Amino acid sequence: MRPMVILTLMFLIGCATLSPFAPTTADPPEYRMAWILTFQEDINSPESILKAVEDARAANLNAILPVAHRRGRAYYRSTTIPMFSPSDKPVAFDALQEFITCAHDTRLGKPYIEVHPWVVLFPVWLERKEPPDNHVWTQHPEWVTEPFDKSKSEDPPRVWLDAGVPGVEDYIVSVCKEIVKNYDVDGLNLDYVRYREGGYGYNPIALQRFQKRYQRTDMPAPDDAQWCEWRREQITNLVRRINIETKLLKPALKLSACAIAWGSISNDFAQTRAYADTCQDWPAWLEEGIIDVAIPMNYRRESDPASAQGFRDWINFGVDHRAAHPISNHEGRLFVVGTGSYLNTVEESIVQIAACRTHGADGACIFRFGINNSEDKARAALLRQLRERVYQHPAPVPATPWLTRSESASVYGTATGPGGLPLDAALVTLLPGNKTVRTSGMGFYAFVNCKPGKYRIVVKIEFNGRLRIMEMPVILQRGKSVKYDMEINIP
Repeated sequence: MRPMVILTLMFLIGCATLSPFAPTTADPPEYRMAWILTFQEDINSPESILKAVEDARAANLNAILPVAHRRGRAYYRSTTIPMFSPSDKPVAFDALQEFITCAHDTRLGKPYIEVHPWVVLFPVWLERKEPPDNHVWTQHPEWVTEPFDKSKSEDPPRVWLDAGVPGVEDYIVSVCKEIVKNYDVDGLNLDYVRYREGGYGYNPIALQRFQKRYQRTDMPAPDDAQWCEWRREQITNLVRRINIETKLLKPALKLSACAIAWGSISNDFAQTRAYADTCQDWPAWLEEGIIDVAIPMNYRRESDPASAQGFRDWINFGVDHRAAHPISNHEGRLFVVGTGSYLNTVEESIVQIAACRTHGADGACIFRFGINNSEDKARAALLRQLRERVYQHPAPVPATPWLTRSESASVYGTATGPGGLPLDAALVTLLPGNKTVRTSGMGFYAFVNCKPGKYRIVVKIEFNGRLRIMEMPVILQRGKSVKYDMEINIP
């Protein structure tokens, strides 16, 4: 053997031996996540993104959630919405792609890190200056939500889109699809997938849809039962559509939602602020299977005994709910706890993250990566303690067999009426099984996690005081999503 070949082999063996990522004992599967806010907290260049990912890898994290859409701007190369820039000059690099390239780099035995872009949905502007010309608020001021109390004023304005406006549904779905289509992502994380708290949702377009649905002429109070149920329906319809349309592009995509965990929790979720005030029914999304991972933002101070107990109460609620609602012969979808590390000392965060494991959650997600403690310590302080005391070894992410070897089927489509216009709030039923949904403002409907077989889809809608019905036979195949559009001819 030639001397050069011997030296090359010795070099390669030495690299493998000295690599900090050489194979070690693995911990049991769990998610070890962190939200990352790019262009803040010294994460503002390709080099600093590489450093952040390597810090996450050294702490044995296995998934990161870098921001991709926030305040109506993209943190990636978008063809439809303005890119975020910390200055007046365009950003010269694609932040999301940099995260993906670094996280998916497995050379020299580096562990693979999943990337779940963090997409902030409804809040689109919180600044005094005017948004760019191609910003959604500039182009569609008629989409903005309004409060019940018209005397409210804010400086700077907190501009939210209204979930009850059909055009908003299309806009948000298009943002999610653009990311999933153009980037090698492992998941998608939906944040602010809810109504703004404090009595919002009174956009004139939304209010008119509600009044037509229930044949009312008044302005409902914020706690009106029909109004709250209608707004919950708008949010759930959006999540259902995002689930279907993104997984048509990438069937194994893991869809997660940032879930509200305010106040106390008992066995009755309907008594929580999440359900009543923000109209976010995330346990129902888990039961239906339209999200794969719930990440309740369980941000509480460990130093306060009542708060610390509340932290554990919410974990217990999620774990019990997962066990009680299996889907398609699998245990319920994943439950990962969002921890408010910015509220706690490093030691307190270690205690809370360890509690997520001992109470049976599927992992923890740190909010947030850059500012991860209340002591003004560098982010490395918590990451080092995690590696030494909780995440001593790498861990695989939890299995998602309903995505990788699905035994179920889904059906979706659009219901339209005269002139091809969407049928709003049509009642769609899947028989047998008697599953029912209402179409969205864009006429969209979907049924997920169905057993393969022969079914009938029945669409009912009242038009000019008369009930119109259309029925269509469908065949659902294992592991497939099939599209059935329905047009009701109304004379």
